[in-house]
Amino acid sequence: MNMEAMKLRVRLAEHDPRWSLDYSRLARRVQVALAGEIVALEHVGSTSVPGLAAKPVIDMLLTVRDSRNESVYVPAL
Repeated sequence: MNMEAMKLRVRLAEHDPRWSLDYSRLARRVQVALAGEIVALEHVGSTSVPGLAAKPVIDMLLTVRDSRNESVYVPAL
């Protein structure tokens, strides 16, 4: 491992119940932007697990109708 990689720090935070609200707000924005293209949208990762310490970053898993057709969904994101 190089010295730069060893300097990186990961910040963990105690579980925050607002993370589920943050996900809901973000998910709504994605749903509006991609109306009709979403197959699935889920809150994933450690912030989605109640009680678990996590990096305070909301991770989302988005599945669209045709991921090859980026011109349909990438500009809206």
